[in-house]
Amino acid sequence: MLLPVLLLITSLAHHASGSDTILISSPSLSSNITSPDLPSALSIARSLTSPTIYLPTSSPTFLTDTISLTKEDSSNLLITAAAGPPSLATISGGVKLSGWFQCAGSPHLQCAKIPEGGQSRHLIVDSRRVVRSLGDTDLTDIFKDPDEVALTGYTLPPSAADQPSIQSWLNSSSLTSSPPELVFTAQGSPWTESRCVISSVELMETTGQVLVNMAQPCFTNLQQKPCGQGTSTPAYVMYFPLPSEAELGMEELLVVMPILEVLLDVHGAEGLRFERVEFAHATFERPNSGLGYVEQQSGALVEHTSDPPDCVDSDWIPGTSNVLLSGARDVTFEECKFTHLSAVAVEVSGGSHDCRFQSCMFEDVGGAGVQIGRYDTFNETEASKQDVGNAVVNSRFLRVAAELHGNAAIQVGYSKGTVIDGNHIEEVYYSGISIGWGWSREVDTYAGNNSVTNNLIDGFKLQGSYPDASLGDGGGIYVLGPQQGSVMRGNWLNNMGGGLGGGAFYPDEGSAYWEIHDNVFSNATMCSDDCEWLHIWNPSIHDITVRDCFTDTATQRNDGTDTVVERITVVEEGTGRWDWPEDARDIMDNAGPDKDTWFYYYEEA
Repeated sequence: MLLPVLLLITSLAHHASGSDTILISSPSLSSNITSPDLPSALSIARSLTSPTIYLPTSSPTFLTDTISLTKEDSSNLLITAAAGPPSLATISGGVKLSGWFQCAGSPHLQCAKIPEGGQSRHLIVDSRRVVRSLGDTDLTDIFKDPDEVALTGYTLPPSAADQPSIQSWLNSSSLTSSPPELVFTAQGSPWTESRCVISSVELMETTGQVLVNMAQPCFTNLQQKPCGQGTSTPAYVMYFPLPSEAELGMEELLVVMPILEVLLDVHGAEGLRFERVEFAHATFERPNSGLGYVEQQSGALVEHTSDPPDCVDSDWIPGTSNVLLSGARDVTFEECKFTHLSAVAVEVSGGSHDCRFQSCMFEDVGGAGVQIGRYDTFNETEASKQDVGNAVVNSRFLRVAAELHGNAAIQVGYSKGTVIDGNHIEEVYYSGISIGWGWSREVDTYAGNNSVTNNLIDGFKLQGSYPDASLGDGGGIYVLGPQQGSVMRGNWLNNMGGGLGGGAFYPDEGSAYWEIHDNVFSNATMCSDDCEWLHIWNPSIHDITVRDCFTDTATQRNDGTDTVVERITVVEEGTGRWDWPEDARDIMDNAGPDKDTWFYYYEEA
């Protein structure tokens, strides 16, 4: 399957927030005061008691740098929208593009000059993520059948030199600033999607072959054949507008190119609250670098080259996140939105405690919506460094893992007391929720007392062609490793796609000490292969009880050790929702966010 890649070169220049004013209030002030920008407002707030910063809602607050909050900001600070619900105040890491003109040689393509100084992989046009260009079939086929694949790259046959794209790459300095990207879908492992860029292209005079040198250590860590590629022009964005956009004119559109990678970095702060704030327009540059994006599972990446290859899962790191919480305490995001983000939206790690995402919307996110915990803390015994008591509740995930398809909507490494409750996850190509780590390697970790309850996951393990993906071995709810005292209850999993391997409820290797009960799996008819509602496939999976669940397929696997499966009700495939048993209907009715949560009626409005 072919996937798109177009690397766009951008500027690090940013716009100020315009004429809109940022207000600051506090019990220690006799009246509100104003600030010209958010960094200045935060500086003022540090000296105040329980300050509130009101952000404008009429236009985005464009950032020039990452907003960093530390212990100095731990004063019950609230950052919120100045206007009332359902208005949102947008914090943007992008730059508005203007000065569009017709590209030379094409009556349809529109170009915009990009100031020097940066790169970006993404473009947002009127709140729509632009699909990037895809290499043509002839070019892709050459990479699928090279003369040789080495640790350094590809040797292509002499006929490759006739390809216009390759001709333009030969000894081209543009490859430094805008390298073509190769996408490796479901190769190596069927649940991953890795990416590496081309560093240089040379013509071998003696043989006429084309030598394609790949970025390192990315390609050495990967060593697979590609599925697709794309190109770009170094100094310009080239955009093919929709008919309605062409009629309106590019200057009438809001075109934003994400520039900043991290919008917000909360390190060691406590007692912060964000209400009705939209975090938008952040990029992800690692795939452009020599490290590339070599995925192992759920967005976990190889960080360095090793010989033999690094297969120690505790050495893998989560992908970059556009909002970071590290060592944070009691930080709350309520009725916030995370959108037009290119990496993982949010990471909560580094010994974060009691951080909460309540009634939030995650929409159009390149990677996972939320990452809690990391993969190297299995032996952490110091409570202050463990990730404890963090929660994602009553929230919605729509078009997450939109580009980095091997991510789950919510993914958790090592954690304790994590609560994932009442969320609505829609249409993912791997897994809805992935929680736990370590497989059967680690039997004694601090992970435990986690709960995955009352979630609605509608569409997982989906299969699609460009710009989507076809991955395998995923699940609606996927768990790994021992997690003492953990519970999976009240979840409704609907519409499982046909990716090979896995199942709806999927305790993988080493999973242990889960109570899985009172859940529903429906619409098995959508699945074409490996349609197991329960997938316990390995004896390393142990001490799990599965009971009182409902499914419209009897297909299951239970090859674990001391894994009890009992009182399972199977209804006929295709049974309408109102014809399920009453207990099953109650689970369905209760799964997902409250129906009056803001993002449902906000979307309709």
